[in-house]
Amino acid sequence: MQLPHFNSYGMYNEAGNPLSYDLFSRHYLTVMLHRGYRSFAYSTYSDLLWKGVQSWQFADDAVKEKPCPADLGGFALITPGFHKLFANAGGTYIEYDTNGDYKYNPTGLIRIHLKDGHSQLGPSDGCASLYSGAGINYAVGPAWKDAKGNWTKLADLSTTPDVEVLQESPDQTKLTLTYMLKDSDRSLTELITVKPDQVIIEDSISGKGIEQLRVYYPMLVFNGKDKTKIQMGQKRLRMQLEKKSVNFEILNSDESKLVRTGQTLKHRNGLVEPLYFDVDGQSAKYRIYTDK
Repeated sequence: MQLPHFNSYGMYNEAGNPLSYDLFSRHYLTVMLHRGYRSFAYSTYSDLLWKGVQSWQFADDAVKEKPCPADLGGFALITPGFHKLFANAGGTYIEYDTNGDYKYNPTGLIRIHLKDGHSQLGPSDGCASLYSGAGINYAVGPAWKDAKGNWTKLADLSTTPDVEVLQESPDQTKLTLTYMLKDSDRSLTELITVKPDQVIIEDSISGKGIEQLRVYYPMLVFNGKDKTKIQMGQKRLRMQLEKKSVNFEILNSDESKLVRTGQTLKHRNGLVEPLYFDVDGQSAKYRIYTDK
């Protein structure tokens, strides 16, 4: 039996496999630098290439092409025992690592794929030790300062959250992740809303001894070929590569403002500079979206 969305996969592979943008030749840095290529690449690429050839050979032009599940969205995929989750609405999706391995991925929101945006700017991945250096972990998400002045990032933690899916539809998929922080009475909650044109995040932390809340965003500044065009105001960032853009905006109404760290980190898609904003109080709200 020929599935309607099978034609779509075959056509994409015949046209150069843009569905596997991250896995094939669109990484501009060379193999010799070991950037953009995983250690298990020889196995993964061969398997995906063969599946692509198969789908092209068996595609039937008599069957009308229809959207595949990834085009429609309206779901959150959570697999017990597997520390990644995915949520999709209308073709825009997120990838979240609930307990990072700190070699390939940190804990937190590591990928935001906006269907009309540039896939590498989302960001496409967080920062972890394999590319960025020992002890370096950045994802899209919070950090907090205690009464002693010590900062802790969610990206550095090894604590599995409680996950609750609140809504699943092609127009909006919403979920919460709640972390009970070790050795304290503190809890951290992330409310993530995925819509076809944007992702909205609300971070809140409760408990004693929290002095300040901060949100980090790993901004891709160079993809191995081109530098990202960056326009940044106090509350809004616009990034552009290859005529496609992604925006980051602070939604808090206080005096929060974006700050560039000036720190350049190696990343599997090029070079990243973390930026951040601080908020008054214990909650932050922000969004990542396209121009459309």
